[in-house]
Amino acid sequence: MLLCAMFTALSLLYRTHRLLRIASSPSFTNHVALTWYREYSKMLAYPSFVPYRNSLIGPHFLCHKIVTKYPLMFRPYCTSEEFESIKPSSTVGTDHADEVYKTVLDHAKPEYKMEGALDELGIELITPLVVEVLDRLRFEEKLAFRFFNWAGHQEHYSHEPESYNRMIEILSSTKYKVRQFRIICDLRDYMKRSDKSSVPIEVLLTILRWYTEKHLTHLQKFAKKKKISVKTQPEINAFNLLLDAMCKCSLIEDAEAMYQRVRSKVKPNADTYNILFFGWCRVRNPTKAMGVLENMISMGLTPEYFTYNTAIDTFCKAGMLKDAAEILQLMKTKGSTMQKLMRL
Repeated sequence: MLLCAMFTALSLLYRTHRLLRIASSPSFTNHVALTWYREYSKMLAYPSFVPYRNSLIGPHFLCHKIVTKYPLMFRPYCTSEEFESIKPSSTVGTDHADEVYKTVLDHAKPEYKMEGALDELGIELITPLVVEVLDRLRFEEKLAFRFFNWAGHQEHYSHEPESYNRMIEILSSTKYKVRQFRIICDLRDYMKRSDKSSVPIEVLLTILRWYTEKHLTHLQKFAKKKKISVKTQPEINAFNLLLDAMCKCSLIEDAEAMYQRVRSKVKPNADTYNILFFGWCRVRNPTKAMGVLENMISMGLTPEYFTYNTAIDTFCKAGMLKDAAEILQLMKTKGSTMQKLMRL
């Protein structure tokens, strides 16, 4: 019994000594510093956190000064006077960040006119201010891109590489975001490198073809394997993904404008109209949504049950019960894709 206790104590002493040796090595401290810099500088909101050299690793022990070129971000234990004295100089031009950030959050819902509320602020945009707001919205990628898109349309302001890089970083921070916003990131990367405020139609088609060949080849392989004749252009699938990402960010007007530019080059399909239809329903604009639905039917495309249900739900929430009843009657007369399949 005594020997067993002594052996346990020696084992714990050996492990503690080994951990202390590893923690005191330069490679370990640099690794900790680099990890904290990458993760904490992204997660912790500015201006509550400032660069400092001493860092509290845990509640039970304090690490010595970590000598590294990477600044560590953490909340210092100091008074407000000390904080004001050590505030970094990078805050120049970001005095209105709180006001802009609050306006974006207050108008976060798709049906709210965020762009109009931001216009009413009358604040002159500069790159540090835009980057600061994007940093605060880094976990709300859809709101961040909506704000970024509004800023790009303002007079006397154009995005610089720093703001482009921050926006692309937000939209590609996870695998899910990469799958959803990869095309948007490619378009913004082109705009950054070419110093242009818009993407020419030829470049857009090239990016769509490249995306289709690299990421959507499984659709063509499946059609070839099942001997299914595909009459639509392959680029339409990538274009639909682009429209869907824009509509989910409540940028339906920009999506509609892009559709009007591309429709003569790439023939739209039923998914294209469904995406635009859902986009107008998202921002609670039943009139525009019905226009898309009528164009879809005039093109010989049959809406799905889900399309009709979304239209009826949107009209009811907007208090337009009479129009909702007309949609129901239209569904009975025109039918849907599911009805056609059941007849077959």
